[in-house]
Amino acid sequence: MDTTALRHIARLLFASALLLTSACGGKLAHQFAAEVRVATPVPADVRALAVYVDFGSITVLGSPDGDTVTFEGTSLRAADTKAGLAAMQAVELTLQPAREGEVLTLRATPLPAGIDPQTARQVIRGIVRCPDRLRLSVRTALGHIKADAIAAAVDVESGQGEIAVKGCRGAVRAQTGKGDVMLDRHVGDVDLAAPAGAVRAYVKEFGSAGITISAKSTAEVYLPRDARFELTATSTGGRCHNSFGIPISFDGNGAMTGRAKAGGPPVRMRATAGPVTCGVID
Repeated sequence: MDTTALRHIARLLFASALLLTSACGGKLAHQFAAEVRVATPVPADVRALAVYVDFGSITVLGSPDGDTVTFEGTSLRAADTKAGLAAMQAVELTLQPAREGEVLTLRATPLPAGIDPQTARQVIRGIVRCPDRLRLSVRTALGHIKADAIAAAVDVESGQGEIAVKGCRGAVRAQTGKGDVMLDRHVGDVDLAAPAGAVRAYVKEFGSAGITISAKSTAEVYLPRDARFELTATSTGGRCHNSFGIPISFDGNGAMTGRAKAGGPPVRMRATAGPVTCGVID
């Protein structure tokens, strides 16, 4: 990626970070932003990558080549007072790498001692690139998460934010407390939850653990036409639909129970305030 493109991404990330700081009630008027770059080698015996960010959005891109984890993005410090901002500027805001057994961690710098989290916030956003063989875990309290082209298991969770997992090839667990979840071109078992939003999943292949989807407004999964599975689906106050000839009932709530083809791994779906769909991917 060239320098111009990186600067453009940094400006977009900074603008998004300002939206995150405004969630604090419109205060945090004193702000400072900077570009962040981190690179750390990945020893052969490291099996997983974990990213921890209190506030901010993270995109993780997997690559079959390389033995390094890199991060490029933007850090933003914001405080109610000039003195609070000065105290935070004295500490470098970045993702700090550390080794914990077979796990390489990237953890955002905490607030300096003595800073009241009600009057200050640190936001970090950007792109992590890593070997696709690493199991991936990402946690953020407020911010979006995207994982792309990871060949191992993916476990991502946001307290509030959108989640997208694309082109991955391992068991995936994704949950957001407030927001939607999107899964695309996936190979592997699936566990997705959006208790205040929607879930949409396109699954090319899955294993014995099957698929579990829980959402509020809409729960959708799209599978190959020749997929073999056993479906259990319910919708509170909504209707159900499937493209596999499985019986559907509706008595104010929708339900579907039955086998596709000769049956197989479980596909469990639930929506608490909307429709449920089990459709064909092709």
